[in-house]
Amino acid sequence: MKQLELFPTVSQPIQPTGITVRPWGFDMDVEVELDEGEPPGPLNPGVDPFIIVLSVKVGGVEIYEMLNDTQLLRIEAAVGRACGL
Repeated sequence: MKQLELFPTVSQPIQPTGITVRPWGFDMDVEVELDEGEPPGPLNPGVDPFIIVLSVKVGGVEIYEMLNDTQLLRIEAAVGRACGL
């Protein structure tokens, strides 16, 4: 009898991706880890897409540590829109 794999393992780790977004009207170079997720299936509840911001630069200057949670959420939303998530 063939056993179903309910939670298949990922064959490759998620690689960081660089993208430029403009959540406040000026360019921000953002490095993120993103996963498009999975739609629900008969034996799978699905996985929501996610975005993790790793680095934020403006004019080549790293500003990640200066950002609060609300600002990071706005950047994540801009990345999601740019990537169609």
